[in-house]
Amino acid sequence: MNDTKATRMPVLGELLDPAHLMARLAPIRDDRGTLESAAPFYLRWKPGTSALLGVRLQWRTEEGPVETLASLYLGDGLHEAADKAETLRLLEPRLGPALMRLDDALYLAFPNDRLLKGLSAVADERRVGNRLGAPDTPFGQRGLRVKARGSRVHAVRWKPGRRAVLELDLRLVNDSTGEKESWRAYARVMPAAELADRLAPWHAAAERRALRAPAVVFEDLERGWFATAVAPGRSLAATPTEAQRAALRAAFAELHAAPAEGLGQRTDRDELMAGQRALDALAAVAPELEPRVRVLRNRLATALGVLAPATAVFNHGDLGTDQLLVEGDGIAVIDWDEGVNGDPHFDFASLIADLRGRGLDPSWVAPLAREVLGDRFDAARLSWQVAAHEARRAIEGLQRGRADWRSRALDTLTAAEVALDAVPMPVASSAPAGTVGAWLAALNDPQRRFDVPGVASHASRVAAVWPEGDDGAMVRLESVDAPGKVVRWLRLGDTVEACDFPFDPALPSLATLLESGRFASAGHRLGKRAALREVGGTRFLFLRPEGAVAKAWSRITKSYERLAAAGIPASRPLALAEEAPGWWAEAVPGRAIEPTREAASVWESLGEQMARAHATAGAAVTPANGLAGAVASGRKQVALVRTAEPAFADELDRDLDAAGAMSSATGRAAWIHGDLHPLQIVVGDDHVTVLDWERGRLGEAEEDLGNFLAHLAWEAPDAAPSAWQAFLRGYGQGGGAYDATLLRAHACASLARVRAVHGWRDGSRERARDTARWDRWREGLA
Repeated sequence: MNDTKATRMPVLGELLDPAHLMARLAPIRDDRGTLESAAPFYLRWKPGTSALLGVRLQWRTEEGPVETLASLYLGDGLHEAADKAETLRLLEPRLGPALMRLDDALYLAFPNDRLLKGLSAVADERRVGNRLGAPDTPFGQRGLRVKARGSRVHAVRWKPGRRAVLELDLRLVNDSTGEKESWRAYARVMPAAELADRLAPWHAAAERRALRAPAVVFEDLERGWFATAVAPGRSLAATPTEAQRAALRAAFAELHAAPAEGLGQRTDRDELMAGQRALDALAAVAPELEPRVRVLRNRLATALGVLAPATAVFNHGDLGTDQLLVEGDGIAVIDWDEGVNGDPHFDFASLIADLRGRGLDPSWVAPLAREVLGDRFDAARLSWQVAAHEARRAIEGLQRGRADWRSRALDTLTAAEVALDAVPMPVASSAPAGTVGAWLAALNDPQRRFDVPGVASHASRVAAVWPEGDDGAMVRLESVDAPGKVVRWLRLGDTVEACDFPFDPALPSLATLLESGRFASAGHRLGKRAALREVGGTRFLFLRPEGAVAKAWSRITKSYERLAAAGIPASRPLALAEEAPGWWAEAVPGRAIEPTREAASVWESLGEQMARAHATAGAAVTPANGLAGAVASGRKQVALVRTAEPAFADELDRDLDAAGAMSSATGRAAWIHGDLHPLQIVVGDDHVTVLDWERGRLGEAEEDLGNFLAHLAWEAPDAAPSAWQAFLRGYGQGGGAYDATLLRAHACASLARVRAVHGWRDGSRERARDTARWDRWREGLA
């Protein structure tokens, strides 16, 4: 084996990948069988440092398939670990070697374990029999010994280096009298230093008769194990019956009546730190989740601060369906290794999280907790404990070596976030509550975002913020897991109003139409407009508030008539809709333009088309206030930024000042699009089409061009220069002309507005505030 300092620590994907695992285990052989597969079942990983992997090996033999277990240690201290392992009294597994030094790992077969020194002794029928039948034991005092023949030891659970549970099914005989009996128990093996602390809650549980806890029947402090009786029944797998619920109520009433003497106490702070450690571990293995994890760990800490204190009582400490054995109407509570004094809501939260994770209905647990705890029940505490439990479980799938650990982690993150939504959160004190600026400042800070009413686990990604009226703002929220789809709208003012998509008071037919299954959403702005795509059809339905339909229909039809007369492709308005206030329009076949990948011919075609569209203005007179109007539009967006981030607003206002001072010229009269940017463009097999001409009007050609140039630079900074040059070639070929200085002024004014709009959005904030980048861009325009 190579020197450990030179050993490469495998990446996480290699550790859990069966193909990589089999390649690593290639030297493991046995003439009696063939190793066919290997799969991880346990992982303890320190990124870049070390890993301990539990592995399940499947062998093919002449007698049939055989399964063995082993651990693999990799990383720092590998050489020293191998040296220490060789000092163990090794027990040979059924197949394969007991110990082997691989190129980058130490292979140690079950039941050999570097830290669980007593495991190999308990796992061997003869050795455990010798210990149980010693003269000073209950069996020895009765003259009984264990017969190795007919006895069986079966591994139930093994976490290498941590703990093991084995089922003992032994045959005993008294050689003097011929008396024979069978004996079943569960042996629990752990580091010897932990044994006394783990035994104490078992003895405390045995004193509470309603729990029907299995008795401790044998203790071996020297070797680090003890045995418990076998409780009858099977694991709870469905909602308990009324009789079973009564048994649970009696058990937990006795359990949570008072603290247990001699046990330590687990505080709320301990629970918080356990959850945060698991979240930190998840962020280390999945860096892309770090922002979400950071928000959750901060929310856990903030929510803890609002909880009323709880009186510590005896807790099971690890309650789940596996620890509730059902036999008829009775229920026994088993597995007391983690028993401790603490918040009684802890046990109920643990059960809720376990049921949810197994896909079982947990709704009966909270009412049971309320019945058991009475006046001590605290709904906020239960919700917080559920969130803390779910956070602790975020890394559980990885610890179990599951290939789907990432999806399981996302599931537990969502569950923790949902649970926290039920805990009343304090309003941030760093900004005056009840003002738009306070809400927007909190939205801009991921650590304070959930202080804003309406921001919740399923609706926490800020996708857009627009001015609303004179002093308000409208916020579009999406799910972190499904960006691009609106989930909730917030209307900010002195208060916060939340409106869940697809409900819209101004568009009452929107929800009904979507629920019909005939349509899919293609865009929505609360109180303003919505676009619906006909499922399986060739039309779009555009919705508007009742009083705005006629005016919008007039604008869109006039724009289309103008473009059609010039032979310019556009979405054809079909008719006013009977189903709801709005109109039908023809769908344009094709795909959204990809600014970073399109060929020059696409940009040239687009430029030529816009030149022809602009020319439909004919000999019209250019409206006044072209550049001044563009600057004023930018000021409105920047004013909203100023309420939450004055320094950034100052920079944008300076840019608008500079843009306004660049030119006093009047631009070329044109029929302009009014909102030209790449997301409005569809590329088909034989066409390039600009959509959404509802804002079409007389204006300056330079405004359309400058706005498009700013958006192109934002969407595709590296591809923008060549795309823009191709666009201008096409624009010139189509007869277009412009004032270069005025175009540059419009572009700079548009960019300030673009930065103001995108500066609110998750994923865009840093780019919007990259002053050096945009200074270079403006210099390039010159």
